[in-house]
Amino acid sequence: YSAPPATGYSNYSAGYPQHPTQQPGYGYSVGTSGVQTTVVVGAPVQQSQFKDHFAWSIITTIFCCFWIGIFAVMKSQATRDANARGDRAAASRFSAEALRMNRVGLGVGIACNVIYFTILGVYFGMYYRACYGYYCY
Repeated sequence: YSAPPATGYSNYSAGYPQHPTQQPGYGYSVGTSGVQTTVVVGAPVQQSQFKDHFAWSIITTIFCCFWIGIFAVMKSQATRDANARGDRAAASRFSAEALRMNRVGLGVGIACNVIYFTILGVYFGMYYRACYGYYCY
């Protein structure tokens, strides 16, 4: 039996119980057969997540159609939740529903704006056609 190698630290034992100068497993081995095992832990494989269309849902809510946009935001959040818990089937379904609601909201918003500006143009076109100078007929 040989003494363990010195650690370079002085043995201060003023009122404390005696400790070994070297702990097992640090610098020398105790009772091992010399076989070394290496364990490599890698990052888990990241599955692709479905798009949640959240930004498009917010834009649809603000600029196009409020009520359809609110439901699109709800489906977008459901897609994020399903992606977080790894439920790919639900994430796929919610993503498709959010995309469909955003497209419908965009279509409704464009249609409403076209109708609005058409009515506005017809009204002011007829008004200014009937008015010359100070006299309106």
